[in-house]
Amino acid sequence: MNSLITNLVPSKPDAPAYLDHALTPAQNANIVAIHFFAMYLEISIYVDGALVFPYFASTIIAWLGAFLNRSAIKKLHIYYLTSIIFMLGASSVVPFFNGNIVFSEFMLSYIQIIVSIISSYCIFIILILSSRERLVKLLSATLIFIIIGSFLERFSAIRALSDSFRSQLYPADLLYSSDYRDIQSYGTIRPRFLTREPSIVGIGAGLLISMIFLLSRMRLSWKIFGALGTSLICIAIMRSPTIIFFAVIVCYGVIALRTTKGARLSWMLAFAATLIIVGASSLLAYGDSIAGISNRSIWGGGSYILRVFGPPLIWLETLKSDALFGLGLGSFDALLPLARKAYGQYDILALFPYFKSEINGSFLISNGFWEYWIFFGLLGGSLIIFFLYRLFRIFGLRYASFPFYASVLSLQTYGGISAYRPWHMIFVFAAIAFWAQRLDTNSDVAQ
Repeated sequence: MNSLITNLVPSKPDAPAYLDHALTPAQNANIVAIHFFAMYLEISIYVDGALVFPYFASTIIAWLGAFLNRSAIKKLHIYYLTSIIFMLGASSVVPFFNGNIVFSEFMLSYIQIIVSIISSYCIFIILILSSRERLVKLLSATLIFIIIGSFLERFSAIRALSDSFRSQLYPADLLYSSDYRDIQSYGTIRPRFLTREPSIVGIGAGLLISMIFLLSRMRLSWKIFGALGTSLICIAIMRSPTIIFFAVIVCYGVIALRTTKGARLSWMLAFAATLIIVGASSLLAYGDSIAGISNRSIWGGGSYILRVFGPPLIWLETLKSDALFGLGLGSFDALLPLARKAYGQYDILALFPYFKSEINGSFLISNGFWEYWIFFGLLGGSLIIFFLYRLFRIFGLRYASFPFYASVLSLQTYGGISAYRPWHMIFVFAAIAFWAQRLDTNSDVAQ
């Protein structure tokens, strides 16, 4: 295992020691920063307003970067990636015969998830070959840029410039325009700095916070208070409570990744975090005051239902008939009646009647974690995680559990399990675990 790590990580600042075809650490850090901004902007290809190639720019950047570092790609990596891709398809065989799957929808989702996983693996390779110090500087500059831009959107002239940029990048029907809802729920219009909608700004800032503070060389207490303080500033400016999840990831990560004792406690801490999320969701779902909670302004009304309340309710409905292999990848048509049934039991449809008239099942869930288990089931989902875990273990990770439990938190902020973003987060956290292990063994790259 250690030899694999040695072969994959450059020992000099200007040239890899064992890689014939690889960029310098500084060049790789530049690629990661450019890739992040392309993902933040969600640069995609649209034809007549229809999405044809999601995350086009970030996908091309990841694949090109991996090609330029192609000596780091090993046959064993390809074997496990192929196994994961096979399991993604095989897990949908039973749902297909159960009549849950529309073949055309499945194939679209299957192709998308294959591209997403390969792209995420590519950016993982680039990340672990990057200059850590340069990467932290570039990501910090990106976060400052987003914070300042979000703050300046308070002024109409800057907002007009941002809106003009957005209108050129995205189709009109994808642009967020619920200013009245923002004022009702958050007391102000939330910034959409260069993106489609406010939540993307919050998710981007949150991921930057977790990467910066987990990769930087700081005392444990500075990491925690720094991440919490930065998160509070971002929440105050961006009005995006989802940033909290990434602050928790930092708090968990500094304990689980930096000390031998923390490594032993990693599974226990992560399991406890999972129980807290599941328990909190269940208490909210089965509590008597659902109307009062869902109408609190901080939760933003219906979006909180779709992100936190609703998904575990739909999963419980799925367990009754499709526990082992789920509904099948991309089976939003099968999800739709289950969502209506789940929401109908707790007066959610009465609170938000437009949920009842919604004909697109993907609209009724915005949580990648629960969507994963709804579509792949307990057995299918566990097998996919096993092969992904084995892929990470190839790199000698002692902290291979960290990316999964960090993703439990990050996937609470975003739906679309076939999309690039959820898989990108898992592989980014795996790269963070890789760097933490190298810092533990005092084998950091000379910057």
